[in-house]
Amino acid sequence: MDVRLFVLRVLYSAPNWVLLSRLLLFVAVFLAVQQLLLWRSKDLTPEQAAARARGRWVLGVVLAAWGVLTMIDYQGSAARHSHLEAAQSAPVRVTYGDAAHAPVIQVFTAPGCGPCKSLEGRLKAVIAQGYAVQYIPSSLGDNDWDAINAAMCEPDRKAGFERLFGMGFTAPAVPAPLCISGVTDNEAVLRKLAGQLVFPTVIMPDGFLVIGAPSDARLHAYLGAAAPLPAAAVGTRAGGQAL
Repeated sequence: MDVRLFVLRVLYSAPNWVLLSRLLLFVAVFLAVQQLLLWRSKDLTPEQAAARARGRWVLGVVLAAWGVLTMIDYQGSAARHSHLEAAQSAPVRVTYGDAAHAPVIQVFTAPGCGPCKSLEGRLKAVIAQGYAVQYIPSSLGDNDWDAINAAMCEPDRKAGFERLFGMGFTAPAVPAPLCISGVTDNEAVLRKLAGQLVFPTVIMPDGFLVIGAPSDARLHAYLGAAAPLPAAAVGTRAGGQAL
């Protein structure tokens, strides 16, 4: 097992438990230091001897609680595989980069989502490095589905996506034939993955699920561990056009 990748998955799997997990870890470190000091002491009072005797058990319980809490949401291989299957079932997406040959990052995004737009801007560099990014459009509410559907029905779907999502695309809209793109089905896929509509929701190339926009440090650390590019591909563009 790749220890670095295991640690990253542990750290990034359970954001809802971060504070409690850190508190338990702090208590465990405090107890470990206390035990070390007591074991190095030669002359102990009865109270200190009792504290030393029970301290190891308390430390064990705290460490066990920390381990259970940390692993509750750990995304093992089965979970990651199910995430990939679910995300790949989303019927409508817009692809940048060479998805047939490069590691693919899938991103559920929505118009008007500030964190999504920030992430989309930062993913330009990731696409330029040689990764592929597939944006899976959905909606923050029910008022813009018609606009999203119309954009996905345009002859140039990328142009429609970039215009609707405010990515600086300035070409005029091309009238699209009346169609039903199926984009509304993306919402059910996101609910299955995240349990709710959270934007952005990111699925890494190995199926690791990230709720919310990862920082650049987390994004590059995880990609470097889970889906590193060949040395020759770094710094080159693996096809497609970045946003």
